[in-house]
Formats: sequence, C-alpha cells, structure tokens
Amino acid sequence: MAFKKWNISNVSKEKAKILADECGISSFVAEILVARGYDTPVLAYDFLSDDHELEDPFVMADMQKAAERIQKAVDASEKIVIYGDYDCDGVTSTVALYTYLESVGADVSYHIPEREEGYGLNASSLEKLAGQGTVLIITVDNGISAFKECERAYELGMQVVITDHHQTGESLPMAEAVVNPHRTDCGSSFKDLCGVGVVLKLIAALEGGDYTSALDCFSDIAAIGTIGDVVPLVGENRIIVKHGISMLEMTENAGIIAMLEVAKLSGKQLTSEMIAFGIVPRINAAGRLSSAKMAVEMLLSEDYDEAYSLAQKIDELNKSRQKMEQDILGEIDEFLTKENTRLYDRVMVLSGENWHHGVIGIVSAKVLERYSKPNILLSVDGDEARGSARSVEGFSLYHALVASSEYLTRFGGHKQAAGMSIQTDDIKAFADSINQYAGENFDEMPQYTYQVDKVIKAEEITVETIEDMNILQPFGTQNQSPLFMLKNFRIDSIYPLTENKHIRLKLISGKSVLYALYFGMSTERFPYKLGDTVDMVASLDINTYNGKESVSIKIKDMRPTGFMESKFFAAKNIYEKIKRGEPIDKKLKDRVIPTRDEVGIVYKFLAENKGYAGDIDGTYIQLYKSGLNYCKIRVAIDILEEIGLLIVSPLKDKVEVIKNPEKKDLQSSVLLQQLQRV
Repeated sequence: MAFKKWNISNVSKEKAKILADECGISSFVAEILVARGYDTPVLAYDFLSDDHELEDPFVMADMQKAAERIQKAVDASEKIVIYGDYDCDGVTSTVALYTYLESVGADVSYHIPEREEGYGLNASSLEKLAGQGTVLIITVDNGISAFKECERAYELGMQVVITDHHQTGESLPMAEAVVNPHRTDCGSSFKDLCGVGVVLKLIAALEGGDYTSALDCFSDIAAIGTIGDVVPLVGENRIIVKHGISMLEMTENAGIIAMLEVAKLSGKQLTSEMIAFGIVPRINAAGRLSSAKMAVEMLLSEDYDEAYSLAQKIDELNKSRQKMEQDILGEIDEFLTKENTRLYDRVMVLSGENWHHGVIGIVSAKVLERYSKPNILLSVDGDEARGSARSVEGFSLYHALVASSEYLTRFGGHKQAAGMSIQTDDIKAFADSINQYAGENFDEMPQYTYQVDKVIKAEEITVETIEDMNILQPFGTQNQSPLFMLKNFRIDSIYPLTENKHIRLKLISGKSVLYALYFGMSTERFPYKLGDTVDMVASLDINTYNGKESVSIKIKDMRPTGFMESKFFAAKNIYEKIKRGEPIDKKLKDRVIPTRDEVGIVYKFLAENKGYAGDIDGTYIQLYKSGLNYCKIRVAIDILEEIGLLIVSPLKDKVEVIKNPEKKDLQSSVLLQQLQRV
C-alpha cells in the first residue's frame, strides 16, 4: 500500500454560485466545473452544450486531396487496401472506413499486421499487397513515420494516402495525401483526435463535408475507438463519444451487440467507463494475444450467430490476458523478493523471460499504481528485450529515455507511457543510467497523485446529487469521473467481502452513517482499527438493486485525519535515500535517527500486536499518533531486524517478532552506526 498524493482543488464558492445561476445547474456540479477550470459561464456552457458541431473536415491539411484520390479509386474500381493497426483504435478505424467504402461500391479489402510483424507499414506486407494487384493503400492509425515503407510502396507501383494522429516529424512521408491534425500546416483547431476520429472526418469529406451519415452510421464504432485510445474526452472527442454512446444503445452492428452481450452490458444505460472496462479490453485482447483480424471480422459480421461466436472467442482471449497479467505480477513479486532493494529505485526496471508483449503495458500500469513509481517492464527473448513503461505526472519517460538512449535500439512514446527495445546485456547499464538521470534531476521523485474535485459533506451524498453529475459525461482522460474527499469519518465496522478480497466499511460522522467499498483491500492488509478517524478519496456512483437506487461509495485511498502529506513524503524520500546508500544532509540527522526510546515505541507496538501483517507502510498509520515520522519508524524496524529482534518479509508485507530473544544492544547495529556518522 503506497500512499498517494491528494491534489485537492480550492474551489471558489462565489464562482460556483454564478455558474449555477447562469447555466441552470446544481451548485454541486458547478463546484466540480470550477475545480476543472470551467470557471466562467462561457467556459462552462461551452463544455456542457450539446449544440457543438464537428469542424468542417476540409480544414484539415490534405483532406481534399485524400477525398479526391479515394473517390477516383472508387470510381475506377481500383483495388484499395486499408492498412490498419492491431489495437482498438486501429481495429475500429479499419472497420469504419472499410464498411463505408464497401457501401459505396469500392473494391476494398483490409490488412492489419500481426503483433509479431510490428506496428505500421512493413516491406514484406507491401510486397504481398502489390502482388495482389493493390493500387491504393490507405493507412489508418499509422503511417506518419513510415518514410522508407512509403517509398517502397511507390517502387512497387502503388500509391498511398496516410491518415494518422501520431506526432509528426519535420518532414512527411511520400504520399498522395497525409491527413494528420498534428501537421504544422493543418488548419484544424482540435488536435487530439485518435485514428478513428480522423477516419470519421475522412468519411464526412467523402460525403462532401456532411457529417450526418458519418455520425449516424459510424459514431458507435468511433466512440469505442476514441475511448480505447485514451485521448482527451474534450472538444471534438467529447462530441464523437457523446453521439456514439447514444447510437450504441440502438446499434444494429451485430458484432457490437454480441460484444455487449458477452460483457454483460446488454440493456444497460452505457457510459464511457463501461465501454473502457467492458468492450475495449476485449477488442484489444484479440490483437494482443491472437489476431486483431478476429475483432475486425466480428465488427464486420452481418450474422449475429457468427458475431457472437467470435465475441465468445475474444472473451476467452481476454480471460487469458487477465491470467497472463497475474502470472507476470507473480513473477515480479518473486523477483522483488530476491532483489528487494529494487523497491527503493527511483525508476523500477524489471525484466522477465518471454513476458507477453501485448500484456506488459497493462501490467506496467498496475505496478505503477501498486508502488507509485515510474517503471519499465522488459520482456527478454534471447539477446533482445522489448519493453513498455508507465510513469506519474511530473516525470517524463520520454525525456528519461532520451537521456539513456545510448543503451536502446529503439524507443518512442510520451511523458507517461513509452515503449522500447534493448539488447539483453545492456539492461543493467540502462537501469543504472535511467536511475542516475532521475537522481540528478529529481531530489524527490514526483508521486502518483489523485486529483480531488471537491471536499464533500455527508448530506451531499445522495442519488439526486450523483444523477446531477451525469451532465458531465462522458468521462475519460482530461474529464475524469469526479473524485471526492470525505473528512473526519470514524470506522464503526469492517466487513470482509468475496473471500476477504475486498472490504466494506461502516463509517460515522456526527449523525451521518455511510457504507463504503474498498476494493482490493483485505482485513489483514487494512491498517486501521475500529474507532480510528480517517479521511478518504472516493468515487460516487449509483447502484441499482431490485429496482431501488442507492449511492455507491468506492474508496480509492485513505489516511488518518490530520495526515501531514508534505512531511510524510519528505520523510519517505529521506528513508529511500538511505536505502539507496545516498548521502544525507547532516542537518536532517535528528529527523532520521530514532532515539533509544523511539525504537522502543516501535518495538513495543510490534510486540504487543505479535508483529504486523500487511504492507509495512501501515505501521506508520498505526504509530501516527506517537509523533514519529515515517523515516524514523522504518529505520527503527530496520535496526530491530538487523540485531535479530524482528523478521521482515522481503516484500515488506509482514513483520514477525522473535520470541524470547536474547538481550540486544542497539549500538551493535551497523545501520545505526552509519547514520550516527552522518
């Protein structure tokens, strides 16, 4: 259990009241909007309005050229191949454009590379397509960096139209048209479209600029791809997803209907979160573990039975994907058990034999949440390893990888997500290099942070309040489902759920009684006792059971009321420096070294409780009222372990007290002696 930072918005009640009055919304929703920067009636109305329209597709650079070249190919019955990608965005982009071109009579087929072939255009596939008589290739969700491959396509007698949304370089590949909102000369005002968003605009362009049929026929597919690519759900993406979700509920696409059935979402009022957790992972599972063509065939199928059969196969792949994730997490635990000093690295670089490339990105995100540290997972296959990385806000993976690029054979990505390839023999040197970069640039590493919209009172937690929040839908990147802080609640009861995999808490504040769920938390790992007073970060939604609605409170994080966040993270930073063998400022000596009496407080607590079962950070919560800082508590435990009074598990999730120990001298501790010499 790694503590997270809480960034609590300081909301102007005056601005919120103005918004509520001017926009005709509840003060509760108005406060959330102000917290998110929509703090004037104009900004708030602009965000909430359903009157927005997508921008004229022809303002995008080369859109006119792209539409004309494709229309020429349709009219001349030239063989067209849509060249897609194996993720959800690539799959939905392929399906939308293929369906449209087939409907207007084009001689069209599609090609999606297998994951083993790698992302984007590749020479061998181009040669096969040329041999099949292909005249025009249209890329979707890829192509912007395929300079050599595009040249090869022209050498083979084919032409290329590129549609993509990834960052562009200083020059563009050879093509009849390159449609990408990130082109420096692109006139579009909205730059955060994903691949299927660009395709939707291309379809509108092929319809003379009219979005009516494009949205009515393809916004359901486009909504899935947009949510799946985790692009900001603001601006035009918000328009696409909002329209698409309304179309999903009445879709005639057999594949979508089948997937909703398999995901147990049929008949429900869909949200972006349901799609993100129910539909997107299943479509991605096809490309990750088998072939993305299976997902394309499902979404193109006009026969429900065929589509349902494919949906079931994809669902089984998704279950396999989930098992693979757990297996890799298990291997990571085994590795950290043997190499537990890596728990204190600024950037965790972990590797394993033949971890599935399609899964490690998801596992990396889970490692980030578990340990609150940027991490890079590398799948070793002989002499080469391929990896995926995730980071926290404030630590740019891309800049870190650039600084250590001498060890990488290939890399790319963004601030918080990246991929790379490396020679296996260089992994250790790379890990040392990237941690050196982190140490030189960050004395205290940025932390995993929850953005809290509002401190909420118990009386505000009602079904009506939560229903009011629906006006902010769809939720996603840059428009996350709101998070709230609940203050000064006393823990009255703790109930284990689902074989103690989760817990339910009864919480009391004054005359208010609430029940909250804490997923992934067992009673053994829960570091609080009955009667403790806590603050929480939680999400709120509505639970319906037997036709009755109630508010569901889901806890994200918890801490003792009065918790001093800045002091905690400063003390933890010092402790991790000690564990890494880094020098400590002499001025901090009194804040680092526990006195004999302070070591005694820690030992007495552990002895009286017969050790500690749960994440070791929980000892800080239990000893919070003693006044000891995090660093002193952890150093005290390390000293007690060193002199033989405690046994601490390698993963720091269990502390045992030695029975009937021999009398020990604290001064015999090497760690204590080293710290005293600071």
